[in-house]
Amino acid sequence: MVALTSAQVASLTSTQAGSLSTAQIAAIETADIKSLTTGALRNLSSDQLDAFTSDQLRSLSSGQINSLTTSQINTLGTADLNSLTSGQFANLSTAQAQALTNTQLGNLATDNLNALGTAQFAALSSSQFGALTTGQLGKLETADLRAVTTAALNGLSSDQVGALASDAVGSLSTAQVASLGTAQIKGLTTGDMVALTSAQVAAINSAQAGTLSTAQLAAIETGDIKSLTTGALRNLSSDQLDAFTSDQLRALSSGQINSLTTAQVNTLGTGRPARRLHQRPTARAQQRPDQLADDCPSQHPGHGRPEQPHQWPVRQSVLGPSPGTDQHPARQSRDRQPQRAGHRPVRGDELQPVRCTDHRPTWQARNGRPARRHHRCTQQPVFRPGRCPGQRRRRLADHGTSGLAGHRPDQGPDHG
Repeated sequence: MVALTSAQVASLTSTQAGSLSTAQIAAIETADIKSLTTGALRNLSSDQLDAFTSDQLRSLSSGQINSLTTSQINTLGTADLNSLTSGQFANLSTAQAQALTNTQLGNLATDNLNALGTAQFAALSSSQFGALTTGQLGKLETADLRAVTTAALNGLSSDQVGALASDAVGSLSTAQVASLGTAQIKGLTTGDMVALTSAQVAAINSAQAGTLSTAQLAAIETGDIKSLTTGALRNLSSDQLDAFTSDQLRALSSGQINSLTTAQVNTLGTGRPARRLHQRPTARAQQRPDQLADDCPSQHPGHGRPEQPHQWPVRQSVLGPSPGTDQHPARQSRDRQPQRAGHRPVRGDELQPVRCTDHRPTWQARNGRPARRHHRCTQQPVFRPGRCPGQRRRRLADHGTSGLAGHRPDQGPDHG
């Protein structure tokens, strides 16, 4: 057999090749074995094919390897398979790839495994894909992993899912992400969660989201966390939601925040804006001044309206204001009251409330201007922005207007 030339080996028929012993086949020269016809190769038994040396197998052309039957491929030993080159493995048909046993795949060299094309990976079953080791899965190409069917992907355990490279996880389709079981998605590392895209995060269903750890949730990118569905958000536990960072919470949309349950909002930490999650930022700014709270004059200048007796301004004596009296919020707010069209406000640094001789409230100017009596002496002085009604009477009288006949400027309506 050693003396046979390449032409003589090529002339062997399938029947003749099938009658050769394992020793005869092993004795054929490496350069001559590649001259065997595909018909002769297909007629070899499993024992005969297993008698091929590693050098003989490597010398076979891709066409010869592709011509082997599935049963022949199935009977090749681990050493025989690993003796094949990456080019030979790349030419395996989908049927030949499906014929590989779990043992063969589990012992396959990573170079030969990565030599398989996307069509061959798509032909693997769940048991075959699940037979791959963590070392093999960690070196799996992104295109090959994306080609795996969802059924085959479900054959992986949580440890096997965790062994996948982060860039390979980031290449998974949304259908593949959605097909992961709750036990499988728990195997994703924090690096895998960072690699997830917005579309992949949106593919996480409520059952999967409920099994994610706090570390996994905190690792999701801020730009991707807003892609979580409302169903997934509502299924998060208190600990899971509390694991959200401040940036992640701020990245959530109004619809996502509105979908949270009251129990979820109540369990947020004090460092989070839980109190203002359901409050629109412009809600108070859209209110009219008369709709603002009456008990916050300092927050809303010019609109403080004291309605309780203890909230009325304290009237000063003629000798001057007591220390700290000018710090009343209503008096301070009058200084900050914006000027409106056609209305000049009375400034608090010019006027102060005093008592007249008959103990009725009046206005006394600090800058030497004539005193102005309040329009209703029997009423407690109320600080309102704008001009006092008695001011109009004073202006009309000073200009000689006959609009107030018989009325002296220094006499109020109750001083007849």
